[in-house]
Amino acid sequence: MDVNILLMEPFRDILTLLLGIILLTYPLLFIPFLRKITDAMIFVVVTAMFSGILCLTLFWWDDFSTWELMEYYGWNSDGMSDLEYFQNVADCDRERVQKLWNHNMGVGWPVKAFFCYIVILPFQWLLSVVEYLIVRYIRSKDLIG
Repeated sequence: MDVNILLMEPFRDILTLLLGIILLTYPLLFIPFLRKITDAMIFVVVTAMFSGILCLTLFWWDDFSTWELMEYYGWNSDGMSDLEYFQNVADCDRERVQKLWNHNMGVGWPVKAFFCYIVILPFQWLLSVVEYLIVRYIRSKDLIG
């Protein structure tokens, strides 16, 4: 097994996980700074735009890194049959490449990003409202400035 592949797969997985965590939690960083209703409106617009960009980035990266990993294992993307696809893949890597191939089949990354955006945006706003209410309660009790 090559050293590059030992580094490539964990890097891909860690970066994908990191992008997902950032997508879920970044709005929560700005809530304590909201003071007026205009701040909240700006927050909603910025959250919507940034969430769209992060969704596109996350799913593009997942798709791109999977294809790169498959090519690294010897996948022939110009093949016309399974035999040609796997002709350069070592026998010990065949199962792993098959899993990567199955991962990329089906709905494309733009559609995945769109559905993620539709689901994640209300979730982010709901978390933000809960955090805002908590921060407002804490401020009313003079626990923080």
